[in-house]
Amino acid sequence: MPGFEDLLAGVHLPFHPDLVIPELHRVSFPQPEVSPVDDIAAAAEASVLAHFSGAVTPGMTVAVGAGSRGLTGRVEMLAGVVAGLCALGASPFIVPAMGSHGGATADGQRQVLSDYGITEASVGAEIRS
Repeated sequence: MPGFEDLLAGVHLPFHPDLVIPELHRVSFPQPEVSPVDDIAAAAEASVLAHFSGAVTPGMTVAVGAGSRGLTGRVEMLAGVVAGLCALGASPFIVPAMGSHGGATADGQRQVLSDYGITEASVGAEIRS
C-alpha cells in the first residue's frame, strides 16, 4: 500500500486523471514529556474530587464515557473516576463512547469494552450500552 513517503517521492498512484493532489508538507508536533502516574485510579479519583466537588451533588446520576482508543490504564482510570463520583454522592454509570466499533450495536460495544477489561465489576459501575 503506498504511503506518504511514496507521494513525496513522486510515485504515480492510480488516481483519476482529473484529481489534483495539492503539495504535501511534513508536519511534526512536539511530544510532551510527562512523568508516569504510579497509581492511576488514585490520581483519577483525586482529579474528580478536585474538579467536580460542588458541581456534582449527592443523588446526581452521572454518565462516564468509556472509549475504545488511545488510552493505557483505562480500567484503572475509569475505576478511579467512578470512585470519585461515588465519594461525591453521585450514581455514576459507564456509557460506551465509540461510534461504529462493535458493529455500532449495544452488545457489540459492550463486548469491545469487555475486551479491554472494562466490566461492571472492574470499574465499579453499571454499563449502559
